[in-house]
Amino acid sequence: MKYFFLFCIFIILFYQRQLNDLNSSRSILKDAPQKANNQKQAWQQVKQACDANLPIQAAKALLSAAKLQWPEQQIVNIHDLNTILSDKTFREQLTKLEQLVYKDASLGWDGKEFYQCLEKVRAINSRSDDTSNHSNSRLSRLYPE
Repeated sequence: MKYFFLFCIFIILFYQRQLNDLNSSRSILKDAPQKANNQKQAWQQVKQACDANLPIQAAKALLSAAKLQWPEQQIVNIHDLNTILSDKTFREQLTKLEQLVYKDASLGWDGKEFYQCLEKVRAINSRSDDTSNHSNSRLSRLYPE
C-alpha cells in the first residue's frame, strides 16, 4: 500500500512536469514573430529580436528571412546559412546562437553584436551577388544566344 501511494505521487509529479514543459513550449511559440510578407519586414523582425536579446525569436526570424532572401537555397535550419554567408566571425556567432537555441539556453548572448555581424556579412554577400550579376550580364552581351 505504501508503494502504491508513492507510485501515485510519482505519476502525479511526472504529469505535472510534462504539463509545465508543454505550457513553456507554447509560450515560446506564442512569442514567435509573425510571418513576414516581404524581405524587408523579415529582416526587421530579425533586428527587433536581436535588439531585445531574444535568441529563439531571432533564430526563427533569421530562418524565415533567409528563406525569403534566398528561395533557391534549401534552408532547413539556421546552420544552413553557413553555406550562403561564409564568414569566420559570422560562423562563430551562428554557432553560438545554435547552441543557445538547441542546447544550452544559459549561455550569454549579445543580440546587437550578432546583428552587426550579420549586417556586415549580408553587405559583403550583396556586393558579391551584384558583381556576379554584373559580370554575367557582360558575358551575355559578349556571347548572345
